[in-house]
Amino acid sequence: MFSAKKAVCVILAALLCATAAGCGGDSGSTKKKKKKIIVIQNPDSSQTDTTDSSDISDDDDSLSSEERVRRSLYVPSEEEEYKDVIEPEYKVKAVSWDGPAGYTVVYPNGSNYLKNAAKRIAEYFKSNCGTELSVVSDATAETSKEILVGNTNRRTSSLSENEYAVTLSGSKLLFEGGHYLGAIKAATWFRSFTYKKGEVNALTGKFDFEPTKDGYEYVWGDEFDGDTLDSTKWTLTSHMTGTSALKLSDDPQIINVSEGRLKLTSRHWFDPDDKNVVYGVPYTVMSKLHMNFQYGYLEMRARIPSKNGAWPSLWISGETAEAANKDTPAGLKQNIYDTKFSAEIDIFEIFSSAIPDTLVPNIHKHYMKDYKSPDGKSHYEYNNTNGRVSGRYRADDGTEFTENYHLIGCKFAENDITMYYDGKEYCTFNLNESIDDDPDMNDFRNPLFIMINNHIKEKDLEYNKSTFPFEYYIDYIRLYQKPGEGGLWVDDNT
Repeated sequence: MFSAKKAVCVILAALLCATAAGCGGDSGSTKKKKKKIIVIQNPDSSQTDTTDSSDISDDDDSLSSEERVRRSLYVPSEEEEYKDVIEPEYKVKAVSWDGPAGYTVVYPNGSNYLKNAAKRIAEYFKSNCGTELSVVSDATAETSKEILVGNTNRRTSSLSENEYAVTLSGSKLLFEGGHYLGAIKAATWFRSFTYKKGEVNALTGKFDFEPTKDGYEYVWGDEFDGDTLDSTKWTLTSHMTGTSALKLSDDPQIINVSEGRLKLTSRHWFDPDDKNVVYGVPYTVMSKLHMNFQYGYLEMRARIPSKNGAWPSLWISGETAEAANKDTPAGLKQNIYDTKFSAEIDIFEIFSSAIPDTLVPNIHKHYMKDYKSPDGKSHYEYNNTNGRVSGRYRADDGTEFTENYHLIGCKFAENDITMYYDGKEYCTFNLNESIDDDPDMNDFRNPLFIMINNHIKEKDLEYNKSTFPFEYYIDYIRLYQKPGEGGLWVDDNT
């Protein structure tokens, strides 16, 4: 009988022969990647991992080639890989259609979100069949052949707030929803379908959505629909770094959008061009160049890895006046208060080795160059846990995070910041009490941007005990605000 042990030996031998023959650089070269534009920034951050590379035995030049391949090659076992069962939230059916030639795309006048959705529908048809369509508001005269996006003065949808659809009504093609977010979802899913001449993909779907929460109204978010990360909302950036054993990557095995989820995965990684690389982790996903907000309720639904060495997080950050517009389009980010520090709010982090199965919130003050707090520090952190059990959320078992989706919330107000887990408050920071000897806390009241990470705490890894991959699957991120309270700064292309 050909044992599993023998099979592993054969695979390793083959890999080592290929390496000796100079073929290692072709590893994975037959897999096609989607063309995309990535913007990489390099700002500083308190979450940068400064682990001493001596803690990572894989970085040892004395390792044999066989051992290096063994440590770099990732093959998941049945026990290691949790299967995410996701039911499709929509039904799709191709129907006959005489478009898109001769059609005009129409959006409701004054709605920038739906205007941009209309533009992307036009881009879809141009890319797939070469037909250029005009995009106009409903202030223009009505014609017989129109693609209507959202509620226009031609037609108002009868769908409920959590429904969306693409339908044909006479000669009109409708992208509709009971809420404008539904119409955007319909347009996003539609663009992920294959085009076929003489047909159009009609669909109907439902999603879990509340347009208001406790007096807050939905103003911005991402449902992570379709098959690509929305570059009008997010930028990939290297906020988090590490040792030479760790590689930041945008490879589809590390970052991808599929099944209505943003999937961030950290795993063992083989890089044929760099023998030091052992782990592949996602870049930071950041809203800074596209959306900043002051005050509101931010909510994420996600399945979060809680395993030895995993370091997932959701955080929002501000900047001092000196840096606020450094690499942000003019007018998008506006500091309201002049401060000498940059605020950081960690809505949660999980340090699975040191504090297992626990959501840890923190707030930070990062002082600008030439400034320090009265006690001489350039950075100050407070995690609100001085004897207070309520300062963290502790799960009974890490599988609560790893195998199930939960709601993570943060209510950001002028005088306090409150964290929620599945709708229940578990931690509050009082912004009227400084976390150091300097009374200034105003950068916490300035506009902030969102960052998402699924990093690795290298020094907490024990190779033979770590369970890879670390999968951080995000269903949605939604921002709600009270009318007239705070502000929202959004890129015109969002």
